[in-house]
Amino acid sequence: MFNVTKPTAEINPLLTALTEKARPFAFGKLTAEIDPLLTALTEEARPSAFVWESAPASAKKAKKGKSSVSAKGKEKKKKVYDPEKDAKLVPDPILDLCLGYLKATPYFAQRKKKTSKMHIWSGSRRGNSVYAYRQRRIIEHVIKQFDTSGNKCLFITCTTKIDYTNYETVAKSYAAIKEEIPKFVRKLKKFCCVKHVYAVESYKQGGAHVHFLVEGAEELKVVKHKGKSRLVDEELLNRIKSAWGIGHVDVLVASDNSATGYLAKELTKGANVEAAIYRLKAGKPQKNDVNRVWCFFYMAVCKKGSRMWGTSRNIDRKIPARLDNIMSNSTDDEIVKSIEEVEEDEEFPVLWLSKDIVNQDWFIAIQGEVTDPIMEQKLNEIYDAYLLRLAQEREFREKLRKAEIERIKAIDRQIRSRGPPYFSSPDQPELDFKES
Repeated sequence: MFNVTKPTAEINPLLTALTEKARPFAFGKLTAEIDPLLTALTEEARPSAFVWESAPASAKKAKKGKSSVSAKGKEKKKKVYDPEKDAKLVPDPILDLCLGYLKATPYFAQRKKKTSKMHIWSGSRRGNSVYAYRQRRIIEHVIKQFDTSGNKCLFITCTTKIDYTNYETVAKSYAAIKEEIPKFVRKLKKFCCVKHVYAVESYKQGGAHVHFLVEGAEELKVVKHKGKSRLVDEELLNRIKSAWGIGHVDVLVASDNSATGYLAKELTKGANVEAAIYRLKAGKPQKNDVNRVWCFFYMAVCKKGSRMWGTSRNIDRKIPARLDNIMSNSTDDEIVKSIEEVEEDEEFPVLWLSKDIVNQDWFIAIQGEVTDPIMEQKLNEIYDAYLLRLAQEREFREKLRKAEIERIKAIDRQIRSRGPPYFSSPDQPELDFKES
């Protein structure tokens, strides 16, 4: 476990320099100026702030116990989650970099016709709630395509060799997994894989590991060992372990919905990192918040690894379309009313708010109706200017369209005036263009 202490005086200048350098580039990729600072920060901070201690012998013996109740009938102490320790595992500069990445979220504004009120909402950005909602729908659709009713699916966990006292090995674990995943999948396809889905996760110390859900073509022989379904075929087990070349491999048989449920839960929770960052900054994290933030930092902000999850090509990732975008049990009157409301709202265009607007002091990131008077006044001014520009562009396009019609009519009259053989039927009426 970690003994967390306050950073020393040698780390403080690095923290200050990191935040000052990182903020201008928070909306894009990290540049070469930030990487040396980040490396220096972690190299200086980790040996003093994070000291890895081996578990005592008594704790190791407790892990080897077969049941939660000893022979004398005494219950063993359960592990209690301590949020205060987790709140100190991620330094504040790392959280600031993650928030800087999320600040580039696009926002949109629209004026409602009935109330004449301004409404704003955020777009999709990797790590925010909108992205998490879309990912959850896709993940649920993907997981349903795996048949866990029998013994065809394997739940494989692959790890990497990590030295937590060395920052380079922690960061390189994500790049190593990115390179190893396609090699591992190609080897599995030769003997036991028909389709698969994988998810990359992080430990609380920052290192990466990956979970695979693999479905084969045939039923597998299973034996129960300590409440878990294990493979009987040792030859198949050894081939799977030898296919992964950078760490340890654990193989379970997913004979029920526990494996698919675990993947779906972790993937959907990991997609919404914004709430976890704010909980960590407030010192009130929930379980696995640290894991999600570290994974998001290395894979999204630093671009060290691959995507957080992926599937084989024979998995359908498109969500089936619905006939209407409202409840399926709605009445005909409700459907007509909803369609009329949508058509009325469509008369007012949607305005995309640029970064210059979002970064203003008066802008508040909310979802729904704008209640702040200063923000409402500013948005109305911007929206009125946007509507005026659209009207001018519409008028200009209409002039161009009429000029083009007149030009075509003039060419048609000129051709008709020449007569045959330039124009075979002089009695044919002139071209008629609809004024629409």
